[in-house]
Amino acid sequence: MVGAGSFSSTLGGSHGVGRVYCKGRQGDYYVMVMDMLGPSLRDVWNSSGSSASI
Repeated sequence: MVGAGSFSSTLGGSHGVGRVYCKGRQGDYYVMVMDMLGPSLRDVWNSSGSSASI
């Protein structure tokens, strides 16, 4: 996660890469708050009537 946060901070805001607003450690967990670039896979699955192709 530490490497991912550094990578995302460097590219954040570039085309196709979400901006990182906050990252760090909260207790036993590493957290990163960033832009959501589109619907989640669950939303796509539900909107397609539970069938999706790759």
